[in-house]
Amino acid sequence: MKFRTILQKYVINNIGYKILAVVISFLLWVVVLNITDPDYTRTISSIPVQVINEYKVLDGTHVYTVTSGAKTSVSVTGKKSIVSTLSVGDFTATADFAQLSITNAAPISVELTGDKSGYSGLVTIVPKDTSMLINLENMSSKQIPVELAIRGELPENLVIDETNLSPKKVTISAPESITNSAEKVVVSIRSTDISEDGRILLSDAVFVRPVVRNVNGDAIPLEGATSIDEEEIYVEFKLSYTKSVPIKVSVSGIIDPDYLVDSVELSQDTITVNGTKTDIDEIRDIKIPGAALSVLPISSDKEIEVDVTPYLPENITVYGESPTVTVSIKVKKKETVTAGLQEESTAEMKYTEAADSTAYYQNEKKTGAESSAEDMTSEPSENTAGNNTSDNK
Repeated sequence: MKFRTILQKYVINNIGYKILAVVISFLLWVVVLNITDPDYTRTISSIPVQVINEYKVLDGTHVYTVTSGAKTSVSVTGKKSIVSTLSVGDFTATADFAQLSITNAAPISVELTGDKSGYSGLVTIVPKDTSMLINLENMSSKQIPVELAIRGELPENLVIDETNLSPKKVTISAPESITNSAEKVVVSIRSTDISEDGRILLSDAVFVRPVVRNVNGDAIPLEGATSIDEEEIYVEFKLSYTKSVPIKVSVSGIIDPDYLVDSVELSQDTITVNGTKTDIDEIRDIKIPGAALSVLPISSDKEIEVDVTPYLPENITVYGESPTVTVSIKVKKKETVTAGLQEESTAEMKYTEAADSTAYYQNEKKTGAESSAEDMTSEPSENTAGNNTSDNK
């Protein structure tokens, strides 16, 4: 009896008002909840896109490169208390190559994974990048010669003479567009790591990692489908010394007896040669004998090309330029001497003829007559134009 009284008093009496109070309380709770935890939209960027069903395009002869869509962004809408806790690591983005279109576009899908996967039904995810675009290419390979490059300047007159690189060629395997642009393979050594006798000072510098460069000189990254068949190149080389030496030429025995030398000029004053330090220190000049210019007597102006190589000392070679020089010889007819000339004039003319036929000339444009005064005390076979008394080294 007492229970019915309590039920009547506290529950049944004014039941309508009590139900209304509950409804109002619920509505107030909803309002407060929306004020304190409203809907919230946020953009999350740089989500890596993973490729699935890659085998659909990789058949051993093709390779792809991603042109766009390697990363994606999403717009996430939901309660602020949920959305604000999400980060890049909570999303998994995939591009399905099984659905690749004829334009090489694969659709991108994004979903919540891991600890936050339970929020999937509470938020709306809209990818901003809907597809990944790829460029499908043939794989190709190419052999490229290896080159040695010195970073920095070697000491003056010191040059690389002989180079031994092993292997001499490297094979690059890459997408066709990369292979076609690959121009050279370079191994570099710093000039500060080289001693004057040609040794590499750093023991670990003997084996050098090669760098593949394209036609613009830029390094090609060895990543993804791009690779080479050699990780290191063995480097060995010899150094030699260079020197610029004067060129001298003789016209002995090649001038017609009825003519005198008017002038002898060379296309260049000097030529650069190289060799060991000892050999280079000994050479003073290069002398070209008259027999190298002509086998017939010269009775008119001539331009003669001569290779200086046969007249170089042993172990000396021409460096960095052509070994050929041009000798320009100008002659003039001998004047008739009358019987009335004094004996002194006759003697001078005879000496001039000797100077013309035996002197060594260089680019001081001296004629035999000009050299006669300074050679009066010399034997005819040793006459030179200028300071040319040294032996051919």
